[in-house]
Amino acid sequence: MKKIAVLLLCACMLGSLATGAAAQTNVVETTPDYVVSLDSQTIPHDALASGGHASAITRYELPIDMSARVEFVDPLLQQSNSEFSTLGGDRRVYVGSSYVMGRAQIVGYSVGPIHNQKLLASVAKGKTYQRSDTLEVSGTISISGTYNVNVLNLVKSSLTGSVSGTVKKTYGTTETYSGPPESSPYTTRNYYGAINYDRYDTTVVQYDAYDEYIGNVYQGRVTEIKYIPVDSVLRPINIEYHIDQNYS
Repeated sequence: MKKIAVLLLCACMLGSLATGAAAQTNVVETTPDYVVSLDSQTIPHDALASGGHASAITRYELPIDMSARVEFVDPLLQQSNSEFSTLGGDRRVYVGSSYVMGRAQIVGYSVGPIHNQKLLASVAKGKTYQRSDTLEVSGTISISGTYNVNVLNLVKSSLTGSVSGTVKKTYGTTETYSGPPESSPYTTRNYYGAINYDRYDTTVVQYDAYDEYIGNVYQGRVTEIKYIPVDSVLRPINIEYHIDQNYS
């Protein structure tokens, strides 16, 4: 079972808030390269039509972005500013908030269900085939529970590299596929692209920044921290496999 290291980006968040709170949501998005690995499992037996032999699954996984951050102004906390008198006494003035990823831990590897399966190529024994068009295989993150849009945007951006929560792989005209070798008992090799899921438990860390005053004399900036668990997140993973079969 893989574990993703805990990374708290306090310094980054505080540095951003020090220049003033963002007036609108700002989600950092990246488009990193795939990490390609071979899954030890094969597709479920009931996915095999008329028998056949399934290969191991190749996974195309985007790295998790623990630096993703959402900055925003909470209207309720901002409203509390008007409740303090500027004539004297201790008071706080709300500045702004940030969400960062505090934890992203895998708790279920390739949990399925495998879906959005698309045929990439069907190749006869001893032959090769090159695609003449492009095909896209995509899948979207699944988050159970009720959360505000900023929390959702952060988790999506961190786990998929996109605020939409969607991952995709495009198969183009440079892709070449080979059929079973001449020594194989099967006559045809079918290649598929699809989506599988890993299950993650995550923690979103909320930082609320305040400027403190005694009377009208500025004393410094303080930060309150809250933790928001977002568990059982199904993170989509692009996968690829082939099935060798006989056709009458």
